Amino acid sequence: MGSIAFLAGCSLPANPGITDWANAASLIVAYPAAVPPEATGLRAQQQAVVAYLFDLGLLDRRSAVIGQDSAPFEILAATAGASDPTAGAAIAQLGVALATAQAGNPRPLAAQSGPFMLETPEDWRLEALVRAGDAPLRQLLGQLDQGIAALPPPSPGPEAELHAAARLGYRSLLPRIAAVHALLRARSRHLDQEAVGRRLRAEATELRRAFARLPTATPPAAARG
Repeated sequence: MGSIAFLAGCSLPANPGITDWANAASLIVAYPAAVPPEATGLRAQQQAVVAYLFDLGLLDRRSAVIGQDSAPFEILAATAGASDPTAGAAIAQLGVALATAQAGNPRPLAAQSGPFMLETPEDWRLEALVRAGDAPLRQLLGQLDQGIAALPPPSPGPEAELHAAARLGYRSLLPRIAAVHALLRARSRHLDQEAVGRRLRAEATELRRAFARLPTATPPAAARG
């Protein structure tokens, strides 16, 4: 009789809607026209949120391997924290949450001499990451919103109104991303439910539509004076 392999249940998708939503949310957060290049602290906040969402999207498949550790987040936290200590602390917390998820990466099954391959342990990293990442993520999105609101107006020029509209449109979407992540936190024990997946896919569609409506503009230069 040939060898029989029992496939681990943790290799099945947890909820493909999570990846769909995380990718759409990342597209919004990374939008460059809302933040001038010299606003390095705000850029660091954007990068930290995008990195977190990327790994969150990976975990829709429970056997996924996360490559992110806390080292990049330490650099981003220092950059953001120089102008906004609250944002820096939130980034550091996200780094810890992702490092914990990385530590739980599944290990390759050892070669076995018997005819059976044992099932791997159930993977709880997605639930744990959503729970640990929710408060710092929503804090960081709020700090990003406030930071952009406090920026000086774009330099006068033909695209000044376009840049102002870009900031307003961008800021209007950050609370929506925070609210959906709060929903994930509230439903963290039921992320594999189809109803959650439908909601996430619908939100992803709306975010992509909203992104398409954002002005196409180069990142603005801050006004001098």
